[in-house]
Amino acid sequence: MFIKRFQAAEIVRLPSIKQQLPKGQKLQQLMLNASAAAWNATDTQTLKAKWTELGWEPPGVVITSENDPARIAAVALAADRGQPLVFLEGNFGKPNDTLNQQQWQTLQTAVTTAVESTGYFYSQLGDVIDTITIVRQLAVKYQSPEKPDEQLAVTDGLGRHPNGERWAAAGWIYGSSVRSIYQVMCSIFLDSQTAMLYDSYPKEGSWEKYEMNSAASGLKTLGFDVKLVEKPESSLQKWRTLASKEWEFDLILMNSKGYQKSFQVGNGDALVEDLPKLKFPAAVHMIHSWSAAAPDDKNTVAGRWLENGAYAYVGSVNEPFLSAFIPPKLMVDRLVRSAPFLIASRQLESAPWKIATIGDPLMSIGKPKPRIPPTQQPI
Repeated sequence: MFIKRFQAAEIVRLPSIKQQLPKGQKLQQLMLNASAAAWNATDTQTLKAKWTELGWEPPGVVITSENDPARIAAVALAADRGQPLVFLEGNFGKPNDTLNQQQWQTLQTAVTTAVESTGYFYSQLGDVIDTITIVRQLAVKYQSPEKPDEQLAVTDGLGRHPNGERWAAAGWIYGSSVRSIYQVMCSIFLDSQTAMLYDSYPKEGSWEKYEMNSAASGLKTLGFDVKLVEKPESSLQKWRTLASKEWEFDLILMNSKGYQKSFQVGNGDALVEDLPKLKFPAAVHMIHSWSAAAPDDKNTVAGRWLENGAYAYVGSVNEPFLSAFIPPKLMVDRLVRSAPFLIASRQLESAPWKIATIGDPLMSIGKPKPRIPPTQQPI
C-alpha cells in the first residue's frame, strides 16, 4: 500500500544478512549508532554534539524496547525526526489491556525518567521536548483515579506533571515489525492530497459545532480534493455504497455515535464489516465513543481501520462526551497552520481523558513536499 501511494521511481530489495542480532546492551548500542549515522555521527555523544553544532533542538523523544518487534521503526523515526532514542523495558500490558493504578504510576514515572535522561528541557509545552512517541507494546487504557470502573487513554495521560498539567503530547506505534515500519514510513514520506469527510450529525444543538463544511473549505485551501457527505445524503445505504469500493483517500474525518463494533452513519448503524478496504494508507480521525477501546482487535472499529491500513488513528477508549473531541473546523485550522495531525486533534489543556492517539505525533498533513529529481544529489 505504501509503495502504491508513494509511487517510487525505483524499488531496491536487499537480501537478508542471515545473521542473528545481539541482545541486551549490544543491541541497544547498535540501534543508537544506526540512528546517529543518519546525522553523520557515530554514537549518542557525537550525535548530541552534531545537533549542537547545527543548532538543532529535538522536538520529541522516541521510546522503545530492545525486545519489541516495533524497535526498528523506532530507529527510523528517531533518525528521520532528529529525536533522542531511549529504552523502556518491562511489562506494561498488551494493547487491549487496562493498567491498574500501580501499573499506571510505574509507567508514568518510567516514561518521565526516560525523557529526563536525554538532558533536554521538557517540563512545559513550548520548550525543547514537546512530544513522546512510544514505539512498543503497552496497554491503551488505564484506570481512572477518580472512577475505578472508568478507563482513560494512556496516550492522553502521559507527558503530564502530577497536577495533570501537560508538558508533551504522546503518540503510539505498536505491533509487528512490518506494520510498525509501514506506519513510520507513511508518516515520514507520504503527502496528503485527498480527503473523505463523512458527517452523520444533525445540524442542530451541540451537534452543529461538529459540522464538516467548514473543514472541507479549509482543506481545499491546502489543495485537497475533498469528498463531503452530510445529511440528508448521509445514510446507511449511502455508507454501504461508498464502502463497497476500495477507498483512495489520504485523510478520513468522520463523526458518528456508537460502540466498539458499530457506528451510526446517518439513519442506521453500520458494523465493523461495513468499514471500507483501503487502497492507499490513510490517517483517520473518528468522533465516536469506544472505537479505540481494543485497537488490537480487528473486530472493533479502530482495530479494523488499523488492520485495513490506517497508519494514524484518533479515537476514544471509553464514553468521552462530544466535547472531548476537537471540532473538525478547528482541527483543520490547526492543520492549515502546520500543526501535526495528532496534536491538532488533541485537547492540549484539558485534564487527562479518553482520546487515544495512535501514530507518529510529528506527522503533518499539508501541501505536497517537492521531490528531489533522481539525477540531483541531495545537499
